Amino acid sequence: MLSIHAVRELFLQTLRELAELVTEDRSFGELEEAVQRLSGRLTLRLLEWVLAGIDERLMQERDPSRYECLDTRERVLDTPLGELQVKRRYYRDRATGQGVFLLDEALGLESRRRLSPRLEALCRRLATEMPYHRAAAVLRELTAGQAPARAMTVWRASQRAGRRLKEAAERLRRSVFVEGQVPEGRRRSVELHAEADEVYLRGRGQPVVLKLGVAYEGKQAVGSNRQALRERRVVAGVMPGTAFWEQASAYWGTHWDLSAVQACYLGGDGAHWVKQGLQYFPRACYRLDPFHLRRALREALSPSEETYAQVCRAIEAGDWAGVESALRQALRGRRGPARERLLRLRGYLREHGDGIVASGEAPRLGAIEAEVFHVLARRMKRHGARWSERGADHLARLLSERVDPHWRAVLGGRPLQISPGVRQATRQAVQRVMRQLEEDPARWLRARIPALTGPHATKPWVQVLRDLAHVHAPVA
Repeated sequence: MLSIHAVRELFLQTLRELAELVTEDRSFGELEEAVQRLSGRLTLRLLEWVLAGIDERLMQERDPSRYECLDTRERVLDTPLGELQVKRRYYRDRATGQGVFLLDEALGLESRRRLSPRLEALCRRLATEMPYHRAAAVLRELTAGQAPARAMTVWRASQRAGRRLKEAAERLRRSVFVEGQVPEGRRRSVELHAEADEVYLRGRGQPVVLKLGVAYEGKQAVGSNRQALRERRVVAGVMPGTAFWEQASAYWGTHWDLSAVQACYLGGDGAHWVKQGLQYFPRACYRLDPFHLRRALREALSPSEETYAQVCRAIEAGDWAGVESALRQALRGRRGPARERLLRLRGYLREHGDGIVASGEAPRLGAIEAEVFHVLARRMKRHGARWSERGADHLARLLSERVDPHWRAVLGGRPLQISPGVRQATRQAVQRVMRQLEEDPARWLRARIPALTGPHATKPWVQVLRDLAHVHAPVA
């Protein structure tokens, strides 16, 4: 319980420790780290008292006919400031027969969870930027060793978040494709661009295949020679093509009114699973991704030769007969591997000709390769990394949350469920202590710190303590 005596003792103890810190032989960086730990302990102790007061008030306001108070139990939370020890009352709910911690419910704390929500969020964020062991080391450094983070701690936090995101996406998919609910997207756009691709990761025995899809309304200039996707929405994970498009279309349908879309352009590398997306969007047409088209051309033809220029001009004009003519002419002088590459190119262009011809008047796509790199590959295609399907799936969804505001909301905590009466009582208790401290701080400091006026009053360390307490020695 928060009281003037407890606050005084805590304040004085903090002053003593701070006086010792500033007079010890250490660097200023070491002093900063020690002060960070000291301030963390002070803040957590005050928070423990405030939470104890809230728990007591919850006991007084509860319905005694429903909640029977059995005993008091302690819970320890690891926070960025250190260990938070919370003592709260344990009740039996007579209506359900279940055990209940009213304070935990009011604070929104999950049962059997050691990490605080803030520390869990830090673990998640660092896990999206660097390997788990490095993230744990950075977290310990940032918190001055107060967060006992290990690589497994960071991994578990990221996996829990990824699992929650997967469950949210699956609930949305089932609501549309199993229960038949129509998503109520409110944003209206005449055009919608959607692109998808795969990322191959080194697995434990066989490669792990990640799918990534991005939908957006178009591109907008954000600087010199720079563009950004407008209203970008991202879906990623390890799953079959059908499940991917069901999750993607169900999610994108909650943002856009798909019935209002007049033209939908679906871009990809020509893979069969990408073209399956045409079934899920109204008035959709397929477009071959420019990056993969250029790569196929350069694998078979040198950009410096005339045949390459002829094929490019014919493709740009939509002249498929001209493409065939240029390739037939080039085949006459080719032998061995060069001829095989040219034949593969002709087969590739024939297979995906619909996506190339249909792109004549449509806006340029070609954003998926950059999205693959920035959203997934930059973090997951690291030297020496090996992935399980589940681990890669969960982290990929967490990486999507980093760039997509909707998924970020899935992991956000709910507001504190504290009644107005409890809030008012807490404010009054704090204000009462503050008024008592403001009455005459110098008087009680002199009464509680004899060193300020005792035989050691002239010592340097006492002078430091006096300056920290803002109390001046009496004039002789």
